[in-house]
Amino acid sequence: MIKRNDIAPPGLSNVLAFLTGLVFAAMVAAPPVMAEAQDETIIEGSYDYTAARVRPEPNPAVRTHQSFRVVLSGKNQIDETWERANARGGKTVRAQRVRALGGSEDEGRSRWQVAGPNKLTRTVEYPQSRTVMTVAITDKSCQLSIAYQLKPGFSEFKQRQRVNRAWAYYVNPRAENASCSIK
Repeated sequence: MIKRNDIAPPGLSNVLAFLTGLVFAAMVAAPPVMAEAQDETIIEGSYDYTAARVRPEPNPAVRTHQSFRVVLSGKNQIDETWERANARGGKTVRAQRVRALGGSEDEGRSRWQVAGPNKLTRTVEYPQSRTVMTVAITDKSCQLSIAYQLKPGFSEFKQRQRVNRAWAYYVNPRAENASCSIK
C-alpha cells in the first residue's frame, strides 16, 4: 500500500494544501470579477478615405466615408460592424463580423489586437500593403488614427474596388476627419 508521505515529502503536502486553498478562494472570488467582465464597451468611429486610383480607370480622388461600431465584451471577442459609402452618394456597403480578440490566420485578412494599455489596433492585410487602425482610449474618450503601409518591394496599394470587387491599384491613400467615441 502506498502512503501519502511516500509520494510527496512532508513539506510539499503543506504547500499543496496551501495552493488548493488559494485555488478555492480564487474560484469563490471569481464570479463578481467575471460579472464585471461581461459588461460591454462600444466604440464608434468614422473617417474619410481618399486615394488616387492609377488603374484601371484612373481617378485622382477616390473618396469613401467609412464608419464602424465595435462591441467589446468580457469574452475576448469583437463584434464589428462597418459601413462604407461612396462620397458621390453611390453604393453603401455594410459588413458585420464577430471575431476573437487577437484573432488568427484562419479568420481572414483583418485582426484586432491589444497593442498596449488602453490601445487597440485593427490590422488589415492586403497583397501589397497593410492598413493599421489604432484606437487609443483615455477615460471615456478615444483617438483614432489610420496608417497605410506598403510592403517591401511595392509602390502601389492593391485593393478591391468597392463597386465591383475587381482589383485596383492606388497611391497616396490617407484618412481625414478621423473621430471616435466610447459609449
